[in-house]
This record gives sequence, C-alpha cells and structure tokens, in this order.
Amino acid sequence: MAEAVQACVHCGFCLATCPTYRLLGRESDSPRGRIYLMKGVLEGRLDLRPAVVEPLDRCLGCLACVTACPSGVRYDQLLVGLREHLEARLQIAAALREQGRPLPVHHSVEVLAQAYAPGAAG
Repeated sequence: MAEAVQACVHCGFCLATCPTYRLLGRESDSPRGRIYLMKGVLEGRLDLRPAVVEPLDRCLGCLACVTACPSGVRYDQLLVGLREHLEARLQIAAALREQGRPLPVHHSVEVLAQAYAPGAAG
C-alpha cells in the first residue's frame, strides 16, 4: 500500500472528477487530500481523530478519480488497504482495552502488534 500512496504525484487531475471535492471544495475531501491523510495514518504521523477519519469516510467510492489519474494510482485499492489497516488497529485497541493497557496513537499496526502481543512486556 505504501508504494501506491507514493505513486500519487499530486497533479490534481482527480479534483474535477471527485463529487465530494466539487461539493465541499476542501482538499481533505479530494482523492489527493485523502491520499495525504492515508499516508499520515500509515506513517503514524496522524491519529484517528474525526478531522482525519471523516474525509476518508465521505468518499463515495465512485472511482472517477481512478480513470482521471495519469499516474495510474488505484485509489480503490488504497481505500481497501486503509480500511484493513484501520480494522487491524481497532482489533488491537480492543484487545488492549481488555488487558487494561493503553493504546499509543502514533504507531503503525506492525509496531503495535509487536509491542502489545500477548506476553509482551508492558
């Protein structure tokens, strides 16, 4: 998924095709803006607060951006990958709550899984 995020050259061709961007006019509600958000989440720089999650949730999944992209970024695959990433984080968070352990928000799923695996020192 990281390679797909890096493939976006931020040219903006997707903007005119995105219904949520056309309606709301916010960069975070465009495919390009959502890719920035995805990258921040994947790198652990952004936590899952509403300002990050809501623009991702507002994507209609129409995929007009995919056909408009000259770099061939498969936005649909990015969305699926991000949703899998978030689901894994939520499962780890639920397990930590059951154990009474805190969840650091600025770590990747892989780091969390290693640090908070059953039997890991806490």
